Amino acid sequence: MTVALVKTRTRKQWAKDINLAWFKSVDDVCDVAELCASAAADLGASTFVKLCTDDLQFNRTLANRFRQLGERPDIIGHARQRRLPKGYTTLFEFIPLDQDSLTYAVESGLLTAETSKRKGRATTAALQSNSDQPIGSDLSPDSLPSPKEANEIAKVTGKMVAASDNKIYTGTTPDEQDQYNERRDQFYQTLDAINLLADLKAVDPGFFLDNSEEWWTEKLSTSVIDDSREWLASLLEALERRR
Repeated sequence: MTVALVKTRTRKQWAKDINLAWFKSVDDVCDVAELCASAAADLGASTFVKLCTDDLQFNRTLANRFRQLGERPDIIGHARQRRLPKGYTTLFEFIPLDQDSLTYAVESGLLTAETSKRKGRATTAALQSNSDQPIGSDLSPDSLPSPKEANEIAKVTGKMVAASDNKIYTGTTPDEQDQYNERRDQFYQTLDAINLLADLKAVDPGFFLDNSEEWWTEKLSTSVIDDSREWLASLLEALERRR
């Protein structure tokens, strides 16, 4: 269905068309979105609000999301061609993406008709992120993509991506991923060790200086990140100067 951007109708006529399109398939989702965008352009903001509030079979928030979707012909086009999911809540996840990013995600195969909402949300976040922090690291596991999905996103976008198993994925093979997870765990173990050693120093500087190296080698494997040993050496040196 093709809907003109602006075609003068009454509010009730727009409501009838939108409600009739509410909806049976992906084409109907696209119809609803385009109709909401056209109605908003035709009626103006205040009358469109009344349309959403008084005349539609769904609420104003959802109508506004459909309007935003209808204003993105690139998303609508991919959805009609079955290159994006048919669920409207998943399609909403792609609205923040610019056209080039969306095209890249579709052409690379990262987004398909089978993409889950969680993967769609994480993909959008990864393509928009300018941070080195893992995507989704601040979210609960039940909001995150599966490990397979997270690794696919990481491989295409070059971003680290948190998954529902509470691990961070980097787009690597399973063996490489295991090695990364091991080094990540060792890194945080090192930080915990340094914090604990600092606490021991506050309690008994003599015990700290006399026993820290033995404690260190017992608690941490030799494969710990090399820099961590430098941190410990610097800490010990600083403490020795204070004695």
